[in-house]
Amino acid sequence: MHDADPRPSGPQVNGSNSVANLILIFANMIWIFLVIWSTWGIGAVMILGAALNHLITRYEFGLRREAAGINAQDDSDDDPRQPQT
Repeated sequence: MHDADPRPSGPQVNGSNSVANLILIFANMIWIFLVIWSTWGIGAVMILGAALNHLITRYEFGLRREAAGINAQDDSDDDPRQPQT
């Protein structure tokens, strides 16, 4: 008798789940925006949307600076713009 099942028993993970995560984030944002819209009006939704857009843009800007090797929080005394003495 052969007891071992050759098929995998659990869900298979094949790579990144970023698409699924983005869909879930979008679905949650829609119902949250609808609740805010019905409570405080479209103005509150527009302000929240603009704030989220600003935060996402700043996050992307930080990622690009990191990828380029630019560190704005460098506390070293060696400033590459200043001549060495």
